[in-house]
Amino acid sequence: MTGTSRIGHWLGPSQTYDNEGITNHDWIKLRFNGDGMSIHADPEDPNIIYMVQEFGNFSRLDLRTWDRKELLPDAGEAKKRGLHTFRYDWTPPMILSQHDHEVLYLGSNYLFKFTNKGEKWEIISPDLTAQQDNNWKGSKTDYSGYHSYGALFSIAGLVAAAAAHSVTLFAVSLVPLAFGMGFGHPTVSSLVSRAGRGDEQGRVQGAASAVESLGRTIGPVWGNASLQRYGEATPFYSGAAFLVLALLVVIGHRVSDD
Repeated sequence: MTGTSRIGHWLGPSQTYDNEGITNHDWIKLRFNGDGMSIHADPEDPNIIYMVQEFGNFSRLDLRTWDRKELLPDAGEAKKRGLHTFRYDWTPPMILSQHDHEVLYLGSNYLFKFTNKGEKWEIISPDLTAQQDNNWKGSKTDYSGYHSYGALFSIAGLVAAAAAHSVTLFAVSLVPLAFGMGFGHPTVSSLVSRAGRGDEQGRVQGAASAVESLGRTIGPVWGNASLQRYGEATPFYSGAAFLVLALLVVIGHRVSDD
């Protein structure tokens, strides 16, 4: 079993008697669309499959009858219980309990515990995210709570790397650069996902991935050419300049929305 980007969840054999091996025709699609994330089979009844997709789309499938049960908690329950809006990551964590095959856990800004094979659920944690007091409307024009810390750290790291005159200083400059990448990549992915409606997610994410791939192709070429022509610090300053430009675009977008 596996989850795949863009085309949901699939089930295939681990071995075959066919001389050609396992082929595409051996795979069965378990969910028709979306990005497939975690998937688990009931260890005592492997015909029962639990799977989760982007933004918490959580379901149970019975392979004997192909009956599907949607398990995602009703969003309206948050307001009824006086809680913050339920918010899910693009890759929401979901796991089957090792101690009870009828218990599952799903992560959002709250941790959900599901019992009776997902039929019942309860919240077993407070809001685990920062900035809980912000009003998250879910509008693609409302980016409240997002900050450009990733870009700032990356810019600082690239400038420091360009100015480093020893191996030690260069190694130290990699620390803010690593922090920047760690902060920036998930934030960019989240912003991109919010830029499109539910039926546009695949297209929007695909376009973003294509641009990212283009950058990974052009970046090394430019880095090598600029290093040879203008000196070893140029690729780092160039990267910092592009990040400054991107940061200014984001800030201008937020100011215009306000």
